[in-house]
Amino acid sequence: SEYNKVLKSTDIEYKYTKAIEYFEDESYYKALPILEELIGLTRGTQRAEDVYYYYAKSHYGVEDFYLANYYLKTFTKTFSNSPRSEECLFLAAECSYRLSPSYSLDQTDTRNAIDEYQLFLDKYPYSNLKDSANHQIDRLNFKLERKAFENASQFAKTLKYKAAVSALK
Repeated sequence: SEYNKVLKSTDIEYKYTKAIEYFEDESYYKALPILEELIGLTRGTQRAEDVYYYYAKSHYGVEDFYLANYYLKTFTKTFSNSPRSEECLFLAAECSYRLSPSYSLDQTDTRNAIDEYQLFLDKYPYSNLKDSANHQIDRLNFKLERKAFENASQFAKTLKYKAAVSALK
């Protein structure tokens, strides 16, 4: 098939062109193996930034939020002067937001998401995305507040009133 020809090709430009074509068609699963190979082949060249960007965004596209978070944050560290750095840092925080579970479960990912949005706001205080980041932080804080309230409510239901009062304070 055409896809196998792309995978077996040794022409870097052809592979790059087809990977971007797959990415733009939202065929992220096809783009990922090609981009992964291109990362090693383009390291140290002008094209490395583009390849890494599309690779990170492809992980976001397939909703693999753990890997997308990692690669998006790595992109912002590696290519900190890139105009895409702001978008990638926001998307990394968005990945953490999507990993945040229901209020009744462990909220470690929720706290991580808040920290990542705050890092974004600290680094880009005048960004067009700051309102979205603040809105997401508010939603995550509400989730933490609900968890705390439900825990206190549980103490009251089990007739442990001193613990309930302490938890509510």
